[in-house]
Amino acid sequence: RSMTIERWDAAVGSKAPLDIEFRIRSADGQYRWFRSQATPIHGDDGRVVKWLRTHTHIDDRKRSEEVQARLGAIVESSSDAIIGQGLDGLILTWNLSAEQMFGYLAEEMVGQPIRHIVPPHQRQEEWITFEEVKAGKHHRQHETLRVRKNGTSLYVSLTVSPIKNAEGTVIGIST
Repeated sequence: RSMTIERWDAAVGSKAPLDIEFRIRSADGQYRWFRSQATPIHGDDGRVVKWLRTHTHIDDRKRSEEVQARLGAIVESSSDAIIGQGLDGLILTWNLSAEQMFGYLAEEMVGQPIRHIVPPHQRQEEWITFEEVKAGKHHRQHETLRVRKNGTSLYVSLTVSPIKNAEGTVIGIST
C-alpha cells in the first residue's frame, strides 16, 4: 500500500502519468492484482485540471504469468533435454540440458529444423511422428538414435507430445 501511495504522490507532484500494478485484498480475504493508470489532463494554462484514471483487474493475467514462469523454470532446470517445435517443424525452444546433451547452443538451434540431430536414415520416421503429433496424437516413450554436434551417435528415450492452446488446438510439438 505504501509503495502505491508513494508512486501516486510522486505522479501528482511531478504531474506525470502513472502506470502501476498492485494487489488489493477483497472482502473474501483473497488478494487480487490490479493495474492502475492515471494521466493528467491539462487546462489551457498548463495546470492539471483533472486526472483520467483507469483500474483494470489483471489477476488472471498475473496468475498466468506466474504459471508460465514456473513452467519455464522447470523446463530450464530439468536434466532432460526438452525441445519445443512450431508446426512448421522449426525449433522454438532448446533448454540447457539439450545444449549439454547434443552440443549445440540454443542460439544455434532455435529457428532450425530438428533434422540436425536426426540421423538421415530416421528422418522419414521422424516426419511421420511429427505429422501424427500435429494431428493431436501422443507418442509413447520409445528409444531412438540421435546425433550430437560432433557427429557421434546417442541413443535417447524420446517422448513426443502436442502442445495445445487454451482452446485445445495443437500449436506446437514438445520432445
